[in-house]
Amino acid sequence: YFYKPSDISQKMKRLPRRNFFKIAGVTGLSALFGCPVGPTALNLPENGCFITIDDGPVAYDPEHNGNQGHMEDILNYVKQFNGINGTSNRYTFFVEGRYCDPNGDDINKWGFYVCVEAVNDGHEIGNHTQNHYNLRELQKTDPDLVKEEILLTKDIVSQIYAASNRPNDNPNLIRFPYFASISEKEGQRMVWTNVDKQDYTAAGDNLYNMELVDRIKNAYIEAIQKGDIVLTHDLRNTGLSIIPAILEAGFESYAITKKVPLTSSGLINLGNNAPPHLSF
Repeated sequence: YFYKPSDISQKMKRLPRRNFFKIAGVTGLSALFGCPVGPTALNLPENGCFITIDDGPVAYDPEHNGNQGHMEDILNYVKQFNGINGTSNRYTFFVEGRYCDPNGDDINKWGFYVCVEAVNDGHEIGNHTQNHYNLRELQKTDPDLVKEEILLTKDIVSQIYAASNRPNDNPNLIRFPYFASISEKEGQRMVWTNVDKQDYTAAGDNLYNMELVDRIKNAYIEAIQKGDIVLTHDLRNTGLSIIPAILEAGFESYAITKKVPLTSSGLINLGNNAPPHLSF
C-alpha cells in the first residue's frame, strides 16, 4: 500500500493512545455547544448512529488493480448496500489535506475527486488537518504552524464542496488528530467520538490477522448504541470488513449535520458513553 512519510504506523508512535482523552472540560453525558443533547433528543431510530472515518483518503500502491484507495472501497460498498437494502447510510469523513490537495500530484488529485464523489453521494467531509501532527504538542513550539495546519485543510474542504453538487452544504466540521484539546478551531465545529474499538490495530503486521479483525468487528457491534459517534479509520480492513459488519448487524449511519441541530461553532459530543470513558 502507498503511504506518505507519516503513515499509520508512524502516527501511532507519536502519542500514547491512553493519553488521548485526558481532556479538560469533557465530563457530562453529552453536550452540543454547551447545551445537553442526549440520544433521545435526536431524531434517530434505535439503531441510528454516526460513523466517522479519519485519516483518508489514502491511495493504494500505483500497481494495485481496481479501486485506487480505501475511501473508494467504502463508498462503493455503502452505495451497493443501500441499493440492496433500501437504506440511506451516510458517513462523515475527516480528511487530511496532504492526501487531497487539488493542486498537488496525481494521487492528491485522485483524493480530491473521491472526496467530491463522497459529497455528491450525500456524505460529509470534515477537516483532520494537513499532516496529522499532534497539535497539542506543536502549539507549545510553533503556534503559527498549528494555524496553518488547520487553515490549509479547511480551504481544501471548501474547494471539495465548491466542486460538488452541494456547494452550499459545507458543515465546517473539524476533528483534531489525537483529539487535541486546543481552542483554534477557525470557525469550525469540533466533533468528538464516544465509540472507538481500535480498528487501526488491524493494519501493518496485522493486516491479514482475521482473528483480530473479527474481534474488532464484534467489539464495535456490541458497543454501539443510539446516537453514538463511531470512530473508524481509512484502512483496508475497516473498509472491507469492519464497517460492512456494522451495517450488516442492523445499524444505520447518518451524516452528523443531517440529524444534529447546528446553531453555532463549538463542540459536538453525543451518545451514551461520552469521553473520557473510551476504550484505549
